[in-house]
Amino acid sequence: MSMDRIEALAADHGVRLERDQLLARFTFFGVGGPMRALLCPTSMDVLPGLLRDLRGEKLWPRILGCGTNLVASDEPFEQPIIYLGDLKEEPRFEDDKVYVSAGFRLPALVRRAMHHGFGGLEFAEGIPGTVGAALAINAGSFGGSIGDHVEWLRLVDADGNEQVIHPQPSDFAYRGSKFVGQGLILDAALRLQPDDEAAIRERLNDIRARRRASQPLKERSAGCIFKNPPGESAGRIIDELGLKGQRRGGAVVSEIHANFIVNRDGASAADILGLVEEVKGAVDRATGIVLEEEVALWEPDQEDT
Repeated sequence: MSMDRIEALAADHGVRLERDQLLARFTFFGVGGPMRALLCPTSMDVLPGLLRDLRGEKLWPRILGCGTNLVASDEPFEQPIIYLGDLKEEPRFEDDKVYVSAGFRLPALVRRAMHHGFGGLEFAEGIPGTVGAALAINAGSFGGSIGDHVEWLRLVDADGNEQVIHPQPSDFAYRGSKFVGQGLILDAALRLQPDDEAAIRERLNDIRARRRASQPLKERSAGCIFKNPPGESAGRIIDELGLKGQRRGGAVVSEIHANFIVNRDGASAADILGLVEEVKGAVDRATGIVLEEEVALWEPDQEDT
């Protein structure tokens, strides 16, 4: 499909089109090759029609949130990429619920809830990324997960068809949900708990301090690289094997938290992915455990929605 046709579709839906941007500019890790077409909507409402029209042209776009847990290839991405980082719609608080766009940033939602006198999301303090991505992978920490708070969510499939889903607890799992691969989450209603703002702030400060003490927050990373195996800690296993500080090119296993790989010296995606495989191999040989990546791995021409 010609770029002229993609440009026309973008104009039809009021979406800004950027050409030949480096994906590395949009990922926390700072890696990723050039993107042929980056589509930047400012409202979730245009997405069903945009997805439907792209599919009608036999195009399979990728969806890019904040790039927080993404390791993207250094190679060029020819298919359109829809970037959600320009979405600015404010959440709406009513009774004990918040109605929030999937493109809204999770850390900002935690603070908005606090200022409105609502708790329950403190576990998400310091988890970067969008609400939609958090829902898709059931993001959580410190004993809480976002899936525990979902009243309903609205999903659009690759053909632009929308549905409102009232999920069951079984629809969410550790770092996953049944919605991965089913389409794009547009918005959601989350249940909250009325609470005193000062008490919420104290809990947030405590979690923030714990993160600063245990994670390499001052270096570029994508958060935890691996999911914890059942009953185990991936970071503890990697640490006990003496892999902290192991390096491949500019990618290093963090000395602060062994389940983090950091981009210390201009690492490429190949450096990071190579180090991921080295760590997985070492753990497998020593323990028989095959670690599973928690981060998303992007290669060109993969389908997303």
